[in-house]
Amino acid sequence: MHFTENGNHTFVLSRNMLLNSFYKYPNNDETLAKSFDYNSTEAENKFRYEYNIRKNDIKYNFGANLEYAKYYNKTSQQIFIGGALTNFEYTSNLNVVKYGISAQASKTFFSQKLLVSLGLRTDGNDYNNNSANLLNQISPRISFSYSFSEKMNLNAGTGRYFQQTAYTTLGFRNSSGDLLNYESATYIGRGTANIY
Repeated sequence: MHFTENGNHTFVLSRNMLLNSFYKYPNNDETLAKSFDYNSTEAENKFRYEYNIRKNDIKYNFGANLEYAKYYNKTSQQIFIGGALTNFEYTSNLNVVKYGISAQASKTFFSQKLLVSLGLRTDGNDYNNNSANLLNQISPRISFSYSFSEKMNLNAGTGRYFQQTAYTTLGFRNSSGDLLNYESATYIGRGTANIY
């Protein structure tokens, strides 16, 4: 963290990793061949930058993030196709670069009893043309917090946010190695509204 006269800069580097394994035997009989065998690895290397500044009684927060993710999946499954039991197998390696920017402004009113915050965020990744366009994932939000006393606050907020499709969907391939969701995969958008 680096401090300035009216604010600070924050730099964060992080890494997370998930190893996942799942298998199934027909009728739970381990003497038989596995009917489902799934192994996957997700590794994400993240960089986040935030700039906080206070000016004219307004608190501003600006942020940017960059992430490099690696996804590996090896799946073997027995499924019925056309009435016949078929062994379906695929291996997937996927590298995704993710990025995003955000901004927020907060100000208090009525002798600091009411706090109003406005924010905007957008995210993207290089998986396909749709998800690469930051304009497709714009997430506005607004929130209010009113302090009746030291022990009682009323909070309300509403907004929209987008979530990247799961790696299992992005990395799903057919037996020929083609990414089956490459054209159709998009960020999942949701709206929220809370009062508490």
